[in-house]
Amino acid sequence: MSESELEFPLGEGPATKISVSLRAGNVRAVRERVGARGFSAYVDAAVERQIERDLLEEALLGRVLWIFDGGLV
Repeated sequence: MSESELEFPLGEGPATKISVSLRAGNVRAVRERVGARGFSAYVDAAVERQIERDLLEEALLGRVLWIFDGGLV
């Protein structure tokens, strides 16, 4: 991970150009929805939403495990 990536929280900071591989059907669906100029912003927002969901799931799972470990009396 580059130093500049560590400086910004989720959803913040300048855009960084990277290369990713996506399935052709997903690329087509995104382009049909937002066009070529909105592709990066759409994918960036989707990644941010997924990370937020992952974090929420981890927090909820931790809470459920705490309850089952006797944390809630």
